[in-house]
Parts: sequence; C-alpha cells; structure tokens
Amino acid sequence: MLKTQKYSKDVVAPSLGNVIGATYSYVNAVSQAYGQTFLYSNGGNYYYADLVRQYVSVGSAELPIGSDLFKDIMEVALKFEGDKYVWAGYKPETGFDCSGLMQWAFGKAGITLPRTAVEQHAATEEISIDEAQPGDLIFFKGTYGAPDHISHVGIYIDETRMYDANGSGVGYHYWTDSYWMSHFDSIHRVVH
Repeated sequence: MLKTQKYSKDVVAPSLGNVIGATYSYVNAVSQAYGQTFLYSNGGNYYYADLVRQYVSVGSAELPIGSDLFKDIMEVALKFEGDKYVWAGYKPETGFDCSGLMQWAFGKAGITLPRTAVEQHAATEEISIDEAQPGDLIFFKGTYGAPDHISHVGIYIDETRMYDANGSGVGYHYWTDSYWMSHFDSIHRVVH
C-alpha cells in the first residue's frame, strides 16, 4: 500500500466520517499503473501528485533522484536524448532501439545486459510496482509480434515516466499513457 493511500484510509477519511474504509471507483492511467482503481470516500486523492507529474515537463539537464548507479546510467542515456529510434541499433554510431539503449547505458555503468528486450526480461527479476525504483527496467508486450511477446523496454523513472527509445525518439515518455498501459507487462530489477 502506498504511504499516501494508507494516510488517506487511516487518517483523512476517518476524520471526515468514513470510519469503515468505504471506497469508490477511480480509474485512470495512474490508478491502473498501481493496480488499485479506487479512492477512499472522504479521503482525498492520494494519486494527485502523480497526476500532476504527468504534465510537468522534464528538462534533459535534470536528473531524477535515485541511487548513484541510477545517476551513472542516466548520465549515459541522457546523451542521446532527442535522437531518432533506430531498429536494431545498439551503439552511438548506429543509433539505438529500446534494448540497445538499455544495454549501452547499463554497460557503461558496469552492468552487463543481454541484447534484446526478451533476453533482458529473462535476465532480470520481476518486482511489484510498489517496489519499483528509478533505474529498474519496465517492460511492455505486444507492441509488435504476438500479444504476449516482450517487445519493448525502458528505464523506470517514477510512477508515471520512463526513459527509452521508441518511435517518438530517445527520451522521457509517460508509461502511464493509454498506449503504454495497454501493453504494460512488468517491472524488473537488474541484479548485479
């Protein structure tokens, strides 16, 4: 349970009369990303910060908060922000596809990843969305190929954003938008 959700349930809602934990349906990209499409009656909107964050622009000079390893990975990845997506690209000279960018950026930070999204998915450990931290990998399926085919990977930034190479180019994208949510598979941690 999110800390803000717990506060909503245990403090805000009861103080305004909801002592039984009554909920109501609340479905959007952020609540779906957490797998909890409800709010507590009289408990406020504990997704509010994540909802606002979707509309706040992120400059390339700004590194999200995270571990030193995450900062090392992002320092490399950010060098390619704005570049075009290149199918099967795996190095700066050719450009990058999604898994090529992951392999390059993590490799420069001293972590060896296999080449494809399918292989990266298999080589990492799935974690719950509540455990996700900046620098984890976020996977999607069915963006091409079979519906269950792991077809895309990005760096998890926060509850709404990822950094990846896709048809829109290399950069920050909202994994909580309807397209990505319809293809969401899982979040994985690189064990090193």
